[in-house]
Amino acid sequence: MTRRDDPNREKERQALGLRLQVLRTCARLKQHEAAKALKVNRNTLSAWEQGTYELAALDVPRLAALYKVDVLVIHGLAPMPEIKVDE
Repeated sequence: MTRRDDPNREKERQALGLRLQVLRTCARLKQHEAAKALKVNRNTLSAWEQGTYELAALDVPRLAALYKVDVLVIHGLAPMPEIKVDE
């Protein structure tokens, strides 16, 4: 079995995608807005959030800066920030 076929790898990508989606939503950005800020295609951002495309190492700090979180949050090694709900 190759690394790409590893079922745990797929679960990790899906968990990462969900974190990215939550962070983008918390930042009150639409996909096209976040993609423009990151200078990537909206389809690329969508694929990251769906867990169908892996992030390049250089994309992690760019995402962390955009969403104003530590890179450890992106990697799932630190807790997600609290979500503030407008009333």
